Amino acid sequence: MGAVDIIMKWVAPSMGAVLANVMFFSPLMVVLKKRKLAQPLGKLNPLPYPIIFVNCINWLLYAFVTRDPFLFFANAPGLMMGLFFTISSLPLADPATRLRIELLLYILLGADLLVSGVAFVVNDDKDTRQLILGLFGNLVLLVYYAAPLSSLWEVVQKRNSASLYWPMALANCANGFCWTVYGIVRNDWFLIIPNSIGSILGLVQLVFRLLFTAESDEDDRLPTAHHTILKTSASAATLVEFGEFGGKGGEFRDNGGDSTPSGAGEKTVDASDQINGNYSINPTYDS
Repeated sequence: MGAVDIIMKWVAPSMGAVLANVMFFSPLMVVLKKRKLAQPLGKLNPLPYPIIFVNCINWLLYAFVTRDPFLFFANAPGLMMGLFFTISSLPLADPATRLRIELLLYILLGADLLVSGVAFVVNDDKDTRQLILGLFGNLVLLVYYAAPLSSLWEVVQKRNSASLYWPMALANCANGFCWTVYGIVRNDWFLIIPNSIGSILGLVQLVFRLLFTAESDEDDRLPTAHHTILKTSASAATLVEFGEFGGKGGEFRDNGGDSTPSGAGEKTVDASDQINGNYSINPTYDS
C-alpha cells in the first residue's frame, strides 16, 4: 500500500471524522453562554440544530449497513450534541422561531423513521438498504449544509453577517472536502455529492461573512450582572417596588449573613454574587 493509498483510505476519513466532530461541537460555547445567562437567541440561527440530530441518526444507520467505523465515530457525538443544542435553544427562542424548530424536528424525525422502517423492516437486501438510507442521508445533509443560508437574504438586506456563525461555516467547508475525498476513494456518490456541495456552501458563508460586518446582539452587550438580576422575576418585582437597589428603609442582604443598609441607588454586592444569585433584597419598614 503506497503513501497515496494510505492518505486516501485512512488519513482523509480520519480527518473527516475529527472535522465532523469539530463541526458539530462548534456552536457549543455560544449555546452554553446563552443557556447559562438565559439570553434570547438573537441573531444566532438555531435551525441547524435539529437537522444535526436527525442527520446523525441517519448516517449512523448508514454506517451500520456499510460497516464503516469512520462514519460511526463521525456521527455518534454529533447526535448527542444536536439533541443538546435543540433542547437548549427551545426555551431561548421567540415563539415563531420555536415553532419552526419544533416543526423541522418533527418533520425530519418522522421522515427518518419512515425511511428506516422501509429500509430495515420491509426490505432484506443490503444494497437496497444502503441505497434508501444514502438517498435520504443526502437530502438531510444538504438541508443541514444549506440551513445557515436561510438568513442570507437578511444578511444582504441589513448588511449584517452576525447570523452566519463562521466557526461552523469553516468546519463545514473543511469537513465536506475530507468526506468528498473519502467518497472518491470508495466510489461512493452518497458521500461525494452532498459533501462537495456542503463544502461549497460553507465557502459561500465565509465569503458573505467577510463581505459584511457582524454586529453583536443587543442582548450580548448587556452587562452580565444586570441581565442576571433582570431575568429573576421575583428580584425584578422587588426592585420595581423598592427602587433600583432598595429605597428608603431598604436593606440589601447577601446570603452570607452580612447586611448593608442602603439608600436610593446605593448597593454593596460583589458581581460574582449577582451572577450566582447569592443575594436577596429584604425590605424593612420604619415604625
